[in-house]
Amino acid sequence: MGIGLSNSGEMVGSHAIIGQPAISSPKSYLLDGKDIDAIELTDSTITNPTIDFEENECIMEFTISFADWGAPVKSGPGISLTDSTTFIFAHGSNGDAKLQYHGPNGKGSKTINNLLVSTEHSDLFSSTSMQQSKKKMSNKSAWLAHGILAFIAWGLLAPAAITTAIMRDIEIPDRFKKVKLYLSKLKEKWLLIHITLNTLVCAITMLVFIVAVLNVNHENGYHWLYAHNKMGLAMFILSFNQVLGGYLRPSSHPQPNNIEAAEENGMNNENNTGEEDDGRQKIMPVKSTIRQLWELLHNVLGIALFLFAVWQMFEGIELYHMRYNNSSAGFVYALYIIFMAIWICLIIGGSVYKWYLQTQIFKKDIPSSEHGSDLSDPSDVQVELHEVS
Repeated sequence: MGIGLSNSGEMVGSHAIIGQPAISSPKSYLLDGKDIDAIELTDSTITNPTIDFEENECIMEFTISFADWGAPVKSGPGISLTDSTTFIFAHGSNGDAKLQYHGPNGKGSKTINNLLVSTEHSDLFSSTSMQQSKKKMSNKSAWLAHGILAFIAWGLLAPAAITTAIMRDIEIPDRFKKVKLYLSKLKEKWLLIHITLNTLVCAITMLVFIVAVLNVNHENGYHWLYAHNKMGLAMFILSFNQVLGGYLRPSSHPQPNNIEAAEENGMNNENNTGEEDDGRQKIMPVKSTIRQLWELLHNVLGIALFLFAVWQMFEGIELYHMRYNNSSAGFVYALYIIFMAIWICLIIGGSVYKWYLQTQIFKKDIPSSEHGSDLSDPSDVQVELHEVS
């Protein structure tokens, strides 16, 4: 069982006194997160700490100086005798002996405007907990819209953009005629599709970020208390730079021979795939060094943003459930995990399959002594360099 001080009325960022009946006497903690590793034991001095069951009630008692708990600890909250102070409380479930996150239930908060005012004068004693509760409920639809838009951007459009880039040049057996037809069409239009999807992701992410900022301003104004908030800001910045970098991608040509070649940077470059000659001749793509570095950064950042989004959306579902005690949270969790697992398997599977095919083609195209080829004369192998995107 614990009682604490919080700037926002939430657990994360609070300074709490927590005790465990028959296990541990009340101690002072800073709560930076819901994981046990995010709980930091402080050196605040607590006297006469006790916690026990009495007549089916859990009673915790302690004494702590105002300097240790009332004044702000590090960047945490403290008690104010003249302004508002928000207290939070929480308890574990019956039978739980381990110190851990209490879950979405068994918690509450109370905000008091002026602790110096005597409680005997009820007309002067006011609480803002009901006002905060009303603000949270009025923002419920806005937070729901925030989550739905985020899922559209990062649960549908972003993985579709990644899959489009991966599948554009995958070769499959001829017996899959319909799939082969679709992939041939994708090969022609993949860049346009990829750019359009990523641009939509960036635009929707901006809208999602704006909705979140407005909601937090309406509720309490504390923007960066949660890892979810900080990750949202990072993804907003990185996704914008990812799309901007896509539009400003460098030319694939190492040394342009004329003005027209220098200006070729964009759709036409992306559609150059090269040709193959006979079995003794291999056409290999050549790209400028800066283009290769850009592609590496673009690919790594794209995959990283998608993986960040997978965690971000899961955390968002949990925060929404904690805030509004959503009864269908279990179903939403399961559906989300299954849906995102399909995307991840498709992306990883496509990448591995593509790598495997390229490895097999490379082995076939380069003669080896195992196949009876004589490599003693290097002139037997012809290599042609070709510029592609």
